[in-house]
Amino acid sequence: MDRWVKAGVVENRFEGDRVSQALDETQIPFLIKSFLDTAYDGLYIPQKGWGAVMVPEGFRDEAEKVISEVKRSFRKEEEMSLNSMDEILRFAIRKEADAAAFYHMAADRSNPGVRKTFEELAKEEEGHKEKLEVLDLKKIDQIELKEVKGLGLSEMMEDVPYSPEMSYADLLRMAIKNEEKSQHLYTSSAKIVKEPKLEKLFLILAQEESKHKVRLEKIYDEEILKEF
Repeated sequence: MDRWVKAGVVENRFEGDRVSQALDETQIPFLIKSFLDTAYDGLYIPQKGWGAVMVPEGFRDEAEKVISEVKRSFRKEEEMSLNSMDEILRFAIRKEADAAAFYHMAADRSNPGVRKTFEELAKEEEGHKEKLEVLDLKKIDQIELKEVKGLGLSEMMEDVPYSPEMSYADLLRMAIKNEEKSQHLYTSSAKIVKEPKLEKLFLILAQEESKHKVRLEKIYDEEILKEF
């Protein structure tokens, strides 16, 4: 009997549903092992994937082709859908929901010393999600963009992979880098869209991520750096 091997990674639950449907249609046995259920080294849901697609080794080549085609099609649809304000907002809400789910998972699997902080981060991400859910797109022109000045700590940090045994300092560094990545995603997206209102929405989202990053940098500065 073939051993089960990884044929690919899906970026979110929506892509996972598409892959599941395509593999079912081609009658390839599969299992999608969600990163919400299993702690993987380097895990961070929004950036590193949502789950691994496992298949019997004899089906791997065929499965990889199916997954590649689904991902190509999915990316094309996302690129097209992110040309509307509603879709951009839904994308941002989904990112906050995935981040909250990750922090809840991490809280369940981490040592008591950092569990409470993970729970607080999850609660904050849920708050960010709720804030986006009530954002009135009709009033977007009335929202003022302000420069958010950080402490410049994130630029000096390297990515920190998740580990159940990670320290409080590493936890904060990981969270800061994740907020930085989200900020860069929205800032770079704002530069390539042509519609002024789409650009404004991306910049608003980038501004929110900057605020989250600055708050975490201040905590890191006060609770970690000032101890030395």
